Amino acid sequence: MPTNIPCPATSRPIPCPRSGQTALPEGAVPMPTSSSTSAPGPAQGHPSVAARRVRSAPNAGFSMIEVVLGLVIFGLLASLGLPFLRARSGDAALRSTATEIVAVMRAERNAALRTGTASSVVVDPARGVLRTSSSTLRLAPGMTVQSEPQERSRFLFTPDGKVTGGVLVVRSNNRQVRILVESQTAIVTAGSVGNVAF
Repeated sequence: MPTNIPCPATSRPIPCPRSGQTALPEGAVPMPTSSSTSAPGPAQGHPSVAARRVRSAPNAGFSMIEVVLGLVIFGLLASLGLPFLRARSGDAALRSTATEIVAVMRAERNAALRTGTASSVVVDPARGVLRTSSSTLRLAPGMTVQSEPQERSRFLFTPDGKVTGGVLVVRSNNRQVRILVESQTAIVTAGSVGNVAF
């Protein structure tokens, strides 16, 4: 109920509102407050902001079954691809070794042509090395080298551009590379990596 208190602007008492009430002139009847003017809430079918946030939040993360299934699939793919990767790395090592052997033999051929004196490459299958007058090439562990025919363990390059020809075979894990040494031209070439022929 309004309380009549003196107002500084006039000596006549006027009704002053309480907290949250509107001041009315004398004799005015306050109008009833309609509920339709209130702010919309859950009762009017408008969800609150917190409720909307909860419903619109996505379901983050994975379930335990999804994680386990992903690990199983990853393990299967790794087990299938590992032998292939090992074979490719072994072939790359064979090609690299064959390239080194070809380089050594070409260097000896060029030395014989340049100096006018014979130069040779000696193959030692038991130790897995190739020796020249100035260097030694040792094969990686697990690799073997063999000359064909087997009794030819020495390739002699002469100053006239010829060589005691033959074939060198480098093997590793049932894979091999054949290096051809042509007797008339002293040309040294390496073939492609292939399976060992039994």
